[in-house]
Amino acid sequence: MLSNDPSTTVKDLARDLKFKLLDALRHKEINEIIELVNSKGPEFMVAIQDLAKNLRSQLQSKPNKGALYKSIALVAGEDTEEVANFYRIKKSKKLGKDINILNKLDISKEVIDSINIGWIDTCKDLGIDTVQYIPKQIPIIKDLLPKSAKETTLETKYILLIIVAAALLGVWLTQRDSRPKEKKEAPGPVHTPKPAPSPPSANPFALALVLPGSKLGDIKAGKLELDDLIKLLNETRYFFCQDLQQMQDTQKKLALSPAEVDRTSDELVFVQIGFESTSQAVTKATFRGALERYLREGGNTTFRIEVIKTLERVSGLQALGFIQI
Repeated sequence: MLSNDPSTTVKDLARDLKFKLLDALRHKEINEIIELVNSKGPEFMVAIQDLAKNLRSQLQSKPNKGALYKSIALVAGEDTEEVANFYRIKKSKKLGKDINILNKLDISKEVIDSINIGWIDTCKDLGIDTVQYIPKQIPIIKDLLPKSAKETTLETKYILLIIVAAALLGVWLTQRDSRPKEKKEAPGPVHTPKPAPSPPSANPFALALVLPGSKLGDIKAGKLELDDLIKLLNETRYFFCQDLQQMQDTQKKLALSPAEVDRTSDELVFVQIGFESTSQAVTKATFRGALERYLREGGNTTFRIEVIKTLERVSGLQALGFIQI
């Protein structure tokens, strides 16, 4: 039975849809996203609308500050800090920073434009100077924005923010629930402490990127700095991370050309990057922002480019496990 509390109801929706809601925000039109929510039951959209009204009320005094954090707080409740820290969302972040996070999560341009134009309307609705509150990189002339954004109502803007928060919560809950749970030992006689176990050994992993040859720059086989790896990741169309042995098997199933890579062409290129890690977490990343976070925080100091080859055929990549960006 569903709770009468809208936050609990939306949290149930996030847990039920898991990655589906984030995927819809990346690839579906706004009306299709709303239809997905409605398909789970009308009570979920009612709960989202209730939270959207609450969010609008909270943001009236400072419409350009902490929007994403406040949206998550309404949906996640006691888990707010952990969810916000997972995505590096801060209470004090202004709209431009929130939009950068949504871009890293590959949220669709239609959704982001709709949230942007909503902020312009909010400022005008409250009599606030848009030049002061809207970041310079966001157009403030409606004629420059897509038709879909111009037609977005204020209500839709807040509903989208709550749906985004629910999507982020769903991904976080799924990853949290998949972690091994610690076993609680029953009280017993006191034993002499055992020596601390030695730290886990690092295992070899391989990260596969698929990107246009023209985006390779002058990189070549050998050592790769983390910042250069992130630059490649930002140009990537597909990525996949596995332990090294599995990647070797995956590579055999790809159509790779022995010909020299053309770095002036938009032909897609397969790049395999090797590294070592004590954690399997990096193999569970499902979007670019999470992968970047794992790479930056995983303690990996050495990356090596092991393979650079032209990819003759893209079909079948997702069936092998590659994630399209």
